[in-house]
Amino acid sequence: MDIINDLIPMLFLGLGNDLLVTVISIILPLNIGIAFTILMHFTRKSPLPKVFRFLSILTEGLAPTVILMLFYFCVFVTGSALIPAIVALSICFMGYMIFRYDGRDSLVKNIVVNGIGLVVDMLKWCFCILGYVGIMNIVKAANTYAYRTYSFFLPILLLLIISFIILAVLYIIRQICKEFMK
Repeated sequence: MDIINDLIPMLFLGLGNDLLVTVISIILPLNIGIAFTILMHFTRKSPLPKVFRFLSILTEGLAPTVILMLFYFCVFVTGSALIPAIVALSICFMGYMIFRYDGRDSLVKNIVVNGIGLVVDMLKWCFCILGYVGIMNIVKAANTYAYRTYSFFLPILLLLIISFIILAVLYIIRQICKEFMK
């Protein structure tokens, strides 16, 4: 039973790092998205929304992993891996809400649905691609558990279940908001 007691805190430390990167990274894109959504809503008849969409395509086209590697190896050479991950995600998701703005929907619906979508997509990137930030703790926990029990499956399955539940709940909330908000 001591093995499980060692495994759970190590897995949650890696997952906690991913969630920390997501929460901090979302501040700038969410605020920019809300500001531009409001601006686009009140200037629907002008050509300004088309200009904003074009600019958002530039940030949508950036690959977070490439930007992450650029910042990790070239800009933030020393220090924690958390800072490059936060900067890379913030830059790559800056145009997320602007690109998904729908002029037929209300201002509140655009902000809520696209804001939740931003959180869900950023969490997916953290769990899947940028998860190396917390991977050292996860690998350490998995190796410790595996060497003691000869089972490599449980740590990976536990992490998969936790991340799936978080993403599924957020996706369901997003769908409910999309359907019921006018």
